[in-house]
Amino acid sequence: MEKNLGDIRKLLKYEFELGHNAKQAVTNINRAKGAETVAYTTAKRWFSKFRSGNLETDDKMRFGRPREVDRDAVVNTVEDHSSMTTHMLWDRRGIIHWELLEKGETINANLYCEQLERVRQKLRNRRVPVIFLQDNARPHVAHQTLQKIRDMNWERLEHPLYSSDLSPSDYYLFRSMEHWL
Repeated sequence: MEKNLGDIRKLLKYEFELGHNAKQAVTNINRAKGAETVAYTTAKRWFSKFRSGNLETDDKMRFGRPREVDRDAVVNTVEDHSSMTTHMLWDRRGIIHWELLEKGETINANLYCEQLERVRQKLRNRRVPVIFLQDNARPHVAHQTLQKIRDMNWERLEHPLYSSDLSPSDYYLFRSMEHWL
């Protein structure tokens, strides 16, 4: 069975309402839907919520970066404005922030620092420190930009000078974007 978290939660709620315990629920669901459909620790966590009176099975709105980007909106916008420049920042999980620049608009240190601030706002709830890798384009290595990165307490990972190859992170991004698009 393809795991659909909403369906699994509803099944767990159903088992709870039948009066079963978490262990019985896991056994019943995995027997009906396939081995390892639901883990015992997941069932225990949900049964604890149900016992406390919280019978909601839907995800609640959260702050921070959304788990999914509206892929169609990005693709349509880029296709409709082919003269625009796309500026993206990403991490190992995918795209964090993207912006489209109007035709003729270029990224300078001021604009880049504004973009970094918008990224910092999106990452404000992260518990892990930011290790920031960027290429050596002029706006990226301007004194203003480097000071902004220091002010945000991000660790800056040096990019090799005059690298004729792709940035190490590009290998991940291009593969990720291929699947995403």
